[in-house]
Amino acid sequence: MKKTLTQHKKPSSLKKADGSVFNKEGDAFYVFRTPSHLYIQLRLASENFGRDVGRVDLKERTLELIRNRESHLMRKNNSYGFNEYMIREAKLFDDIELRDDVGTYKFPKSVVLEQGQYLHFKEQGFEKQLFVPLEVIEKYRVGDMI
Repeated sequence: MKKTLTQHKKPSSLKKADGSVFNKEGDAFYVFRTPSHLYIQLRLASENFGRDVGRVDLKERTLELIRNRESHLMRKNNSYGFNEYMIREAKLFDDIELRDDVGTYKFPKSVVLEQGQYLHFKEQGFEKQLFVPLEVIEKYRVGDMI
């Protein structure tokens, strides 16, 4: 039986964002806070819905991301994309924990900044991404899929 992963969705009781960042294109990051986590949502000006990006474990200073290889892996270079602005500007996390349908990986955010590559894929605004090859991410495997 195939297991499926679900995104870290903000608790439904959190109706109002505790903070937001907008860019000139009208895209926005919204942050919802609980005592232990920050839930991050990206809303693009060209779309009328928010995308749950991940959550930050405040105690562990870790950005927790959930990905599905079939949907999220960039096949062109066998890599995962990370939002460049969020990783570069982050002050409340130092590490990234990525869980996908194969395993769990934990690595410093510097891996994304130093080894990530821009691909000519939505390089504007908050959708600008750095792509890190799976062979790099695999070096940081800490467990199997949960």
